Amino acid sequence: MSEILDDFTDERDQERSRHGCVSGCLWIGVILSALSMVLYLFGGDMMDAIMEMAGEESFPRALMYIGIISSVLNLFGYYLLLRYKKNGFYIILSLNILSGIASYFYQGDITSLAVAFVVPLILYAVLQIQNEGIPAWEHMD
Repeated sequence: MSEILDDFTDERDQERSRHGCVSGCLWIGVILSALSMVLYLFGGDMMDAIMEMAGEESFPRALMYIGIISSVLNLFGYYLLLRYKKNGFYIILSLNILSGIASYFYQGDITSLAVAFVVPLILYAVLQIQNEGIPAWEHMD
């Protein structure tokens, strides 16, 4: 297992350290993004069935393709965060804002727009967790 992690980090990353809770949360983000991508890739029929049970028309294919692209970009954002790059946070923030706007126009509910800010706020709070007195955010480029 340590060989995998050694390949994943470069020398500069080994000089930095973050709290284990931060790393754990980032890995949870990676796993959830990957599961979301798999769901969008292979769960189209299941989504159609759920929409039909709810009395709605079938799930729009365009939204499914957008979901796949969004999941891949979200996964890339978490990868960058694991590599100590702030750009990963900004990718995740942008995707959540765009998702909230799209949900607002699709559903017409302002709550979806407000919920879009929850994940980035929680993620930013997690990145403020300190290890040896330094927040993870400060270690990022």
